[in-house]
Amino acid sequence: MPRAEPKTDLPPSRPTKTAGKAKLKSAARLDPGPMHSGLQMSKLASIPLPRAPVPMARRFTQIATAIWAEACAGESLSHPEFAVLGCLGREPGLDQINLAARVGVDRTNIGLIIDGLEKSGFVERSVNPKDRRARLMRVTPAGQQAHTSQTRQVAVAREKILGPLTAAERETLYDLLERIIAANEQYSIPGAGRRKRSG
Repeated sequence: MPRAEPKTDLPPSRPTKTAGKAKLKSAARLDPGPMHSGLQMSKLASIPLPRAPVPMARRFTQIATAIWAEACAGESLSHPEFAVLGCLGREPGLDQINLAARVGVDRTNIGLIIDGLEKSGFVERSVNPKDRRARLMRVTPAGQQAHTSQTRQVAVAREKILGPLTAAERETLYDLLERIIAANEQYSIPGAGRRKRSG
């Protein structure tokens, strides 16, 4: 059965101004424009990879996360837990908000991570004497031992990730990443890049 055409007050052959604008917008979306039309592709990666920040960062994150998980498969700490214990080892007595900012997770997730570490006996909380609503966190001796015992496997993962680079190239990579991060720190908010759902 043929689909009924929607009724309109205008003849079908006469486009409205709105329709014209919509067509222009649609065409603009399809045209990559001068900024992207000359985008280079990686000559080394077997899977097509644009040489651009977001796709390369996404692929690097996937690789680094998978290698870390493989190296630490038999260990007791997840990557966020390992990061939290390392951070608290360097800066004992952090509150939850500052800890979340340093580790790069949102406040809800940092609470869940701390709850799990506390149940395992790896972290202890105490009341902040300057603000009794806040809790300060420290690594317990058991937590320090768990972190130390997993450090070797984390080093294995790091070596595998950075294996294709020389020692000097590794330092250059860290320097370049540090400069990019420092120049764009206002965007380093967990969840800042997520698209908001409409209505």
